[in-house]
This record gives sequence, C-alpha cells and structure tokens, in this order.
Amino acid sequence: MPLDNSYVRFKNDLKVLLALSKGERTFTELVEETDLPKPIINRKLKKLKEKNLVENRRGEEDKRKSYYYMTHRGLSRIKKFEERLSKEIDCLMRI
Repeated sequence: MPLDNSYVRFKNDLKVLLALSKGERTFTELVEETDLPKPIINRKLKKLKEKNLVENRRGEEDKRKSYYYMTHRGLSRIKKFEERLSKEIDCLMRI
C-alpha cells in the first residue's frame, strides 16, 4: 500500500525538526543528516522561519555559510510534541 502524501510531508518535516532540535546545523549538514533533497530542505526552512520556529545566522569565519537553529519557541513546541508522541506510543504499546 503506497504511503499517503501527508505522511511523507510529516516525515520530512519531522526529520528537519529533529535534526535542528539537536543543535545548530548548516544547510549542507541538514541535507546530509536528513537525506532529503535540497529543494525540500529549502521549503521546510522557509516555512519554519515564517512561523518563527527556526532562525539562521551567517558564519563568523565564512560569511557564505548559514547556520540554522531552533528558536526558543521552536524548541518549546518540539518538546511538547515529543511528550505527546511519547504518551501516544506508550498507549499503543499497552494494547
């Protein structure tokens, strides 16, 4: 059975969010860590920045590099999501 398109989007969003929740990443690091194509990463970062969940800064030594990181709001939201997901998984495993 093929995967629903919304599931694929959710999985891609989650990959990017979890990578950033571990700390600051360059665009290249995000591509390597998530194994997602550059255009998808680009769209995800743009959307996350619009929602004030992610920010970026230029490198101090190499101004061509951008470093992406989660804002306090972003970290708070991902923590709440992880807590809810953990509870749901616990419930499922008890069935």
